[in-house]
Amino acid sequence: MSNRYIKYIITFTVGIIMAYAVFSYKNIFGASDTSYIVRILSDGFLVPAVIIGGIGILLLVSNGGMFDIFIYSSRLIRETFKRKENRDTNFPKTYFDFKQQRDKEYSIAHFLVAGGVFLLLSIVFNVLFYYV
Repeated sequence: MSNRYIKYIITFTVGIIMAYAVFSYKNIFGASDTSYIVRILSDGFLVPAVIIGGIGILLLVSNGGMFDIFIYSSRLIRETFKRKENRDTNFPKTYFDFKQQRDKEYSIAHFLVAGGVFLLLSIVFNVLFYYV
């Protein structure tokens, strides 16, 4: 099994565990009313959708370089206050050098796909809640 599929399996498993935690917290297994069960299912799938999808969107923005200036400036401030013998010798001198070192992108598709699937499930159960 390739590394690509393992990322998807792990992400979906974490999402299912989060949804199950919400189901257990709201006592879905003791509920008897159909509309209440559908509402719990909608709520349960919305939590992993927001968390996993939010992580995917943050990584998407980060891959675009949105947070690079903040990372560089915080590391520069930290390096400025260190003693000379403790400073990182590999720390880039300019922001351009920092951007050249940091030019790598992370795989985020598994976060976006899993978040989208859980959001779609939540929307389906939410529509069912209003029509059942």
